[in-house]
Amino acid sequence: MPVFASPDIPIWRSAKAGTQTPLLTKGEVNAYSEVEYVQIHLDTLSVARIRSQDAIRSFNRELPTIPNDGPDFTKASPQDLRTYLTLLTTAYVAVDRYLRMLRVLIGAELAVIDGKTSLDDLYASERKTAGVVAAESL
Repeated sequence: MPVFASPDIPIWRSAKAGTQTPLLTKGEVNAYSEVEYVQIHLDTLSVARIRSQDAIRSFNRELPTIPNDGPDFTKASPQDLRTYLTLLTTAYVAVDRYLRMLRVLIGAELAVIDGKTSLDDLYASERKTAGVVAAESL
């Protein structure tokens, strides 16, 4: 899984903390707010991703293990296998959504780093980085 650091925009953080956002241009407020919005959404998706992966780990601990400590599916019932498939599918969807939003965040961050503050520029950078499929699923 990718490891990332949340984008740090000191001017935005300072302006918000000191209630000085009116001193920023409208473009800056829009751009920094967009990055913050995407980051919050990404954090939510990260929680869903972690929960789905934890559910798989919990399920695996209920099965006997083979010598390499992996689950022994030869002892699993058909219902257990259906449950496992559901858990894997849920985890796949959670990871896929997370990765797509991560690419959107990278696009927004790159635009801000380049000094672009119009929402159109940010959205274009998000679409470019995330790809058409990811932008459509948002």
